[in-house]
Amino acid sequence: MEVQFPAECKGSSTAFQKNILTKIFQNTPNPDTSIITSLQNDRKFRHTYPKYWSQAVETLYAKGSDEGKGLTNDQVVSNCERALDYVHEQFTLPCAGKAVTVKEALADQDQLKNGASFQTKIVKGEAPFAGVQDFDSWAEVNANQENQKDGTPASLKEQLSVIEAKAEKWKQEQVVEQDTVEKVQQVSVVLKQATKPPLADKVFILLGAGSEMGAFGMLLDLGAHVIAIRTRNPKNWDKMEQTAKGKCGTLYLPFEPTGEDQKDTQRGCDLMAEPLRIRNWLATLLATDANLSQLSDVTCCMLTYLDGEKHVRISVACDFIMRSLELELAKKNQSLRYSFIGTPSISTVVSKEMADSCEANRSNSSWYVRASAGSFPVVELPVQEKTSHALALLHIYSNLQGPNYALAKNIQIWRVLACKLSSYHVGPPTRTASVQHVKIAKYALEGLSAVFPCQSFDAVVSRSMLGLMLVWDMLCSESDRAEAGVVFKKLMCGNIHGGNHRTNCDIETSKFCGAMVLTRGFFS
Repeated sequence: MEVQFPAECKGSSTAFQKNILTKIFQNTPNPDTSIITSLQNDRKFRHTYPKYWSQAVETLYAKGSDEGKGLTNDQVVSNCERALDYVHEQFTLPCAGKAVTVKEALADQDQLKNGASFQTKIVKGEAPFAGVQDFDSWAEVNANQENQKDGTPASLKEQLSVIEAKAEKWKQEQVVEQDTVEKVQQVSVVLKQATKPPLADKVFILLGAGSEMGAFGMLLDLGAHVIAIRTRNPKNWDKMEQTAKGKCGTLYLPFEPTGEDQKDTQRGCDLMAEPLRIRNWLATLLATDANLSQLSDVTCCMLTYLDGEKHVRISVACDFIMRSLELELAKKNQSLRYSFIGTPSISTVVSKEMADSCEANRSNSSWYVRASAGSFPVVELPVQEKTSHALALLHIYSNLQGPNYALAKNIQIWRVLACKLSSYHVGPPTRTASVQHVKIAKYALEGLSAVFPCQSFDAVVSRSMLGLMLVWDMLCSESDRAEAGVVFKKLMCGNIHGGNHRTNCDIETSKFCGAMVLTRGFFS
């Protein structure tokens, strides 16, 4: 048994998507019945979903208020909570051989503790604190080239200086925003001055710890307590344990005895099939471990990615685990920080200035993009209460990624907007193995530079930059996130969007344009 869509949907993600979108459209003072009818009768939803999701997000973020006035922060949060509640009411989890809804499981926290759990293996780092060693090779290679070194390891200061310069260059190229540059500079100062592990009093739970986009190595470099959740693959665990030994942090991993004499061990677990066991293990570990029980700063990072409808189901599984842990920690007056890597390929809140730059940037794109690409919708958001911030929604949905990706990522965004404490940063289009194994996705990624100012990143660069943003959340001020009480600020800080938040060119509307971009990618 695994996390599943509601039984009446018969395993169809399309049926569920239509149901939840209908619920969102109905949740307004004057529902638009025409869009609901169109949605329910649409037999080409796989290709038409962007228009429905765009309108749904506008409904959650802006509709239902007086003309010209935005929803209050509380109204936006309430809308997102209702959407999450519907997901929890519909999806089921495996529990003691039967299926229970996520909502039922969350409502009975004490009963959850009666389920089976895992045992814990602890791997303590054997290296002294030496700064960040897990920028992989890119920062060190650049630092060595810049300083004309030959084989001599670059210092942390040299590597961070390279990253600061890169961030400033990316700002000029419209790949990141000014606030990201400032965060890189701020966290660099902290790390350069650190004389002891700066994350030694912090706990990180990594759901999908083997992700190419995760900051596993960097967190251990900085002395963190890292609890890793990933599948049962002995070779991957061996590599992860070996990495941990060469750091100064501590790794915690789940295992269970196997074999007739119970002397063998099997490391790892299955988020989709064992969310309750994982939740029980995590709650018990945080409460009973001699070190972890003394620490109150806990962050849970969702790093998982799967293809198709599995991406939706594992997002629900992770949301259950994270929400359940938040409720458990609240009993001790502790908070849980939710952490997600966002995507630029969805409905995105941007500043009015960023939205206005889209048309100007079109003129700098390749001729075939200028001539034939369509335009993603850009919608101005009504001004929120107590603020003069001018914001807009940029609806960047791709049929290549599909509706399941849209649903999974929107669920994550709803959680960010609904929770009290979060770390959310958009990651750029990245050459990860999970993307590169699909040929058309690989060529689209490589041909992306035809659309100005878009760029795609190597995984090591994306991982390092997103790791620095996460570390910034831990060590530097978060006061700007609460500026004027704008809830959307949670989605707009420290993003590495790769230029996607400054263009509205839609290459999928033209077969000619799409073919040219793919051809460019093929020959790159």
